[in-house]
Amino acid sequence: DSAFYYLKTAKRAIDSLKSTMGVAIVYNNLATVHIRTGDYSKAIELLFDALEAEEQLGNRNGIGQAYNNIGLCYYFLRDFNKAADYLERNLVIQEELGNDDGLINGYGNVAAIQHYNKDYKGAIASYNKAYAIARRINDLDKSVNQISNLGLMYMELEDYKKSESLFKRALHLRDSL
Repeated sequence: DSAFYYLKTAKRAIDSLKSTMGVAIVYNNLATVHIRTGDYSKAIELLFDALEAEEQLGNRNGIGQAYNNIGLCYYFLRDFNKAADYLERNLVIQEELGNDDGLINGYGNVAAIQHYNKDYKGAIASYNKAYAIARRINDLDKSVNQISNLGLMYMELEDYKKSESLFKRALHLRDSL
């Protein structure tokens, strides 16, 4: 409750200053509070307000983050077509920006939808893209996560030998951290 109060107070103050950047930040923060409380519809509404402000600023990173968060909200609402649309928009921007962390997270989010839709081969392709980036930037923690995710997908495909191999590889890599 106090988070809502302070964020709304900040929003009123920023509105009086006409700060587009401040408005985008507050909308994003308010949306985060609503996401954490499970009010995804309200979060989406706020994220579209943030998106509009980010577009006015020309802030590609902020636009990508808004797309990603909108996609995640739709995922939680089980509207997978809309989720995929916004997550793909985010990936395009992350690619333009060369944002490796954004790409790893973005491919992982797309893979989660593919997994839910039982498109295991598509999820494997997405997790492999995320893993390739994590490996290229030498991020061992994210590499372990992607290898584990790949193990889960092969388990879904009942390729238990490949799944076990991937899980063992993830454990070995985790031990080296």
